[in-house]
Amino acid sequence: MSIQTADTLLSLTEIAVAVLGFAGVLAVMKGSQREVFPGLNQWRLEALVIYGTNAIAFSLVPVLLLAMDCPENIIWSVGSSLAAVVIFAWVVWAFRKQKKYFSSYFPKQTILNDVLIVIVCIFSIGVGVENLFAGGLFDQGFGGYLFSIAPWFYVAVMAFLRSILTIELGRDNP
Repeated sequence: MSIQTADTLLSLTEIAVAVLGFAGVLAVMKGSQREVFPGLNQWRLEALVIYGTNAIAFSLVPVLLLAMDCPENIIWSVGSSLAAVVIFAWVVWAFRKQKKYFSSYFPKQTILNDVLIVIVCIFSIGVGVENLFAGGLFDQGFGGYLFSIAPWFYVAVMAFLRSILTIELGRDNP
């Protein structure tokens, strides 16, 4: 049994849409809660929306290109490279935003998560660049593309989980 690439990408899109849907619910639930750091809830919501939206885009654009009969090796190699560039830009944006709220790029409150994000992103950027060249580990294939878009899902899901874990249910908020 083989998994079709379009089916896999559409499934990933459904996951990203679900995470974004829950982001809206979280925004409503957290709207009245007091924040430890001013603007932190807004920052988490922004991260959820930006990374979730990119996950959707990087899942649906290849489906469109496959439907237009573009050569797969071109889709995966160019898509991987583009994902690497965009991931790098968004990671820089995210850590600059984090410094704004925490006065540090790696605050002690989120150090483990931040280190994991950096590791996943560096690995994915490396895979994305490597997937550009034929004869590499993934030979310009779909597997390399999946690894290169993994940070979008990882960061969106982690931001979602952190937001859920900080909700104070059953308490009256002033």
